[in-house]
Amino acid sequence: MKPLSTLNRLSELRKLLRVRQLQAYIVPSEDEHFSEYVDPADKRCAFISGFTGSTCTTVVTYDKAALWTDGRYHLQAVTELDDNWALMRKGLPDVPTEISWLVKNTPSDARIGYDPKQMPFVRVKAYQSELIEAELTSASDRADETAVGTSSRQLVSIEDSNLVDLVWDKMANLNIEGCERPVRLMNPIYGVSLSFAGQTWQTKVELIRQKMRLKRASVLVVSALDEIAWLFNLRGSDIQYNPVFFAYVIITLDEVHLFLNGGTVAVSQDVLKAQFNNQQIDVSHNSYCAYLCCLNYETCSQIIVEAEPPPYRVFNVRLI
Repeated sequence: MKPLSTLNRLSELRKLLRVRQLQAYIVPSEDEHFSEYVDPADKRCAFISGFTGSTCTTVVTYDKAALWTDGRYHLQAVTELDDNWALMRKGLPDVPTEISWLVKNTPSDARIGYDPKQMPFVRVKAYQSELIEAELTSASDRADETAVGTSSRQLVSIEDSNLVDLVWDKMANLNIEGCERPVRLMNPIYGVSLSFAGQTWQTKVELIRQKMRLKRASVLVVSALDEIAWLFNLRGSDIQYNPVFFAYVIITLDEVHLFLNGGTVAVSQDVLKAQFNNQQIDVSHNSYCAYLCCLNYETCSQIIVEAEPPPYRVFNVRLI
């Protein structure tokens, strides 16, 4: 089977790089909940590269594009990537990391963009540290003098939009064949009986609050879909073969806020009423992506986000 031609898609992305004054853009395969298996509407790597495996990282510069994936997908990637892409077989000797490849393939003052909604905090910090080391190594190889502990290349958080989304939506609106963007699913939620769940959601919330008090935290933000499903003894089918539903949760010491898509609430009202029975939980369906707007940073003593791994954007909150 002939690989998908990605030349036009890459050309559109590179136009955006120049407009944003970026020399490179990193696109991981995970979604905003850092799920490995994602909704078709979130398969950005598949759109830009043609690779349909469940995990990869792609990096695009003005004249090159590279994709990293693990041993499960080496053979698949060979058949799915066209000539515009270089395959980086993770786990094999002498395969560069994303950062070391970027240091070799971008100018010393390069601005490297990424979407903070897709990038876990630990990965951003690791990239920043590796960037410093890789530049020092590169400078040493050239016998250049470089300031210790600094990086001339910058990782740049692009918070207002995902550049692949912009390309995808533009090409979809132009009715270009093969560029149709699927609509995100909003399937009904269903409950799990206590005999299987083991504990009520109220008990689980109280146990979490005990841990929060020990850490002197007043807010916990939960974005992992499996954790949200476990917490409320609920299941869904928004992602194929995964019993989860799209949501975010904010837990304070006296409130619980569950953020859902409006369509999900509309088809799950009976289940939600039965599960929560008007208890101390707020189910918001204006926009499940607007959960951070509900945080009152002025009154928060400390905000805990999931330790491993939260979207990097969440860590931009101010701790008091």
